[in-house]
Parts: sequence; C-alpha cells; structure tokens
Amino acid sequence: MSPSLWYDDHFTFRLLAKRKTDIQGLSARAFFAIGSKENGGKDRQMVTDLEVFLKKLRSEHPENLSSDLWIGEDETHHGIFPGAAMRGLRWAYSWHYSLPPKRE
Repeated sequence: MSPSLWYDDHFTFRLLAKRKTDIQGLSARAFFAIGSKENGGKDRQMVTDLEVFLKKLRSEHPENLSSDLWIGEDETHHGIFPGAAMRGLRWAYSWHYSLPPKRE
C-alpha cells in the first residue's frame, strides 16, 4: 500500500532490473493500492511510479504473476490504509471463495 518507489532514486526499479532472472519461474499473487492524490512534486509521483512499476513487473512475468491495482479515488497517503486493507484481503482470499479478483 502506497509504496514510496521514489525512495533512493527509485531503488526498487533498479532492484527489479537486477533481480529479473532470479524471480523468473516464481509464482506470486500481489495486491497494490495507492491513493489518487499521492502524486506531488517532480520527484514524488507515487501513483505514476506504481503504475510504471506494475507495468514492468507484469510485462516481464505475465505467466507467473497474478496482481491487482486499486487506486483509491480522492485518497491521500495517510487515508488509503483502511480501504486498501479490506480490498486487499478480499482480493487475496477471493480464490478461497471461488470469486474471481476484480480487474480494472
């Protein structure tokens, strides 16, 4: 939820590129959430960063990764947690109840 991918000059992007071969074949499910009002300043484009990161992750590992992104409308960094936690739990356990995860 609300990852600060801008931290350390986008360290997470560099890590993804560096560990690309290490994670091939790894099956994973991941839920991502961020508030729509979390873009701010030239170095703190949190929504944009997460969309770009997820696009890279999905393009490099489409067969192994089940993921979802929820952007909370009118939510900030400090207000996103309650809604994101509930949506993430419902998404994570949707397989258990035979409900397909909602795709946007």
